[in-house]
Amino acid sequence: MKLIDNFNFDVCYTKSKYDAKPTNVECACMQYIFTHTNLIEFVKRISSGYGYCSVFDNDEFGNWGKSDKYFCYTQVISIDVDHSPINLNEALNKLKTTPSMAYNTFSNGNNNEYAFRLVYLFDEPIEGVNKAKSYLYSVSKTVSDELNIKVDSNANKVSQYFNGTDDNNVFVSNYVYELDDFNLDDIKEDNLKVSFKFIQQENNNISLTDTFENDTTLIKDYWKLKLTEFLNKYDPIMPNLQNSKLEIPSEDEPFIGIPSDYREIKRYWYLLVDEDGNKLDYIRKIKDGEGRRKKLFLNGIIRRLINPQITFENLLHNIVWEFVTYMVNDGNKITKKILWNIVKDIMNADLTRYSTLGTTSRKWMVNPYFASKYGMSKREVINKFKHNKKQYIGEFYDCSLSDKENIEMMKEYGLEISLITLKRWRKENNITKYKK
Repeated sequence: MKLIDNFNFDVCYTKSKYDAKPTNVECACMQYIFTHTNLIEFVKRISSGYGYCSVFDNDEFGNWGKSDKYFCYTQVISIDVDHSPINLNEALNKLKTTPSMAYNTFSNGNNNEYAFRLVYLFDEPIEGVNKAKSYLYSVSKTVSDELNIKVDSNANKVSQYFNGTDDNNVFVSNYVYELDDFNLDDIKEDNLKVSFKFIQQENNNISLTDTFENDTTLIKDYWKLKLTEFLNKYDPIMPNLQNSKLEIPSEDEPFIGIPSDYREIKRYWYLLVDEDGNKLDYIRKIKDGEGRRKKLFLNGIIRRLINPQITFENLLHNIVWEFVTYMVNDGNKITKKILWNIVKDIMNADLTRYSTLGTTSRKWMVNPYFASKYGMSKREVINKFKHNKKQYIGEFYDCSLSDKENIEMMKEYGLEISLITLKRWRKENNITKYKK
C-alpha cells in the first residue's frame, strides 16, 4: 500500500450522469467511454452522478460490450455494502484495510438501512477475467471479515457497473494498493464460480510481461506513435509474413509449383475497367460489420502457422500493417488496445485447432519474375501457355464461389474453361461442389 496524491488510473465512465438510482430502462441504454483519469477527477465524476466500470475492448460501448468476453483489465475494485447496520463513518473507523475512497450510494437511507461503496485503487492493471475475480473475492472477503458484515456478492462480477452518488461527502484517503497487498492463496474454485478448466486456460494466458520485453523500443513506439508513423519506422526492418516461402525457379520458367504445405493469406480485390479498357485490380478493404476482428485474428494465426517462432513484436507489426492496409476503421472503432489484445489472443491460441487454415488447392502460380522479364501480365502468361488448361485452374479456383462464378472469374483473367472441364478438375482433386 502506498500513499499517492491524485493517483492516475484507467476506468470507463458512463456518458450520462444520474441524480437518482437509474431505472431499468436507463440502465439498458447506458453508454460508457474509456478514460485515463485521476483520483480528483474520479471523485468529481462520482459525486456528480456518473457511473463507472472496468476497462473493456472498446473505447466507447454499450451494455453489449460490457461482458466477460470483452473484459481487458481493471485498476478499481469496488465493494458494495447494502442493508448495513452501521453507517459509512463507523465502517471506516473499523476497517484496517482503508479504501482509497468511499461514498454513500443512492440506496443509503432506504428502509432506515445504510448503503455505501468502498473503492480500492491498484497501482497496476489486474488483467484477465479470472484474475480480476480473484481480487474481487479477496478484497470482498477482507472487508467482510474486518467489518463482520455481509457484502453484496452481486458486485463480484467483472462486468458490473457502479453508480455514482448524490452525496457530496466523499471520503478520500489517497491510498493505492499493490497486488501483493491481498492474499489469493485461500481462494477456492467455488468462490469464483468458474470451472477448473477455465482456471487452467487463464493460467496459460500471455500477460504483458510473459513472453516479450514490455519496455522494448518497438512496444514503446506502438503506444506513442500514430499507427502510420509506427509502420513507417518498422516496415523496412520487420518481416511481413503473408505466405510461405516458395522455391522460385529460373526467371525463364512461366510457372511456380506450389508445395502441399504452402499457406497464404487470402486477399480480396475489385476488378475495374478504366476509360481505355484496361482491367485494373483494387484492394477491397474490410469495413465495420464484416468481421474485421475475426479476420485479423485468423490472419495472425496463419502467420504463426507459417512461422511458429514469430515474436510478439513481429506479429504486432504485421497485425497493425494488416489493419491499416486492408481495413477501414469506421463504425465501431478498433483501437490500439483492441489490436494489442488481438495479438495476445493469437499468441495464446492453440495452433492445432487451425491446422488447415491458409492452405490452398492450387498447384501452380504464375512466376512474377518471368512475367516481369518478358513484360507480360498474369493473364497474358496463362494465355500463352494454356495448352493444358486444367493445370492452371488451381491458380484461380475459389472454394467459396460456385462453378459458374469461378468460370466467370477465371475468364476475367484470360483462362476460359467449360463447366465440364471444371467439374473434371474438381473430381480429380477431390474437391466437393460448392453449396450455398
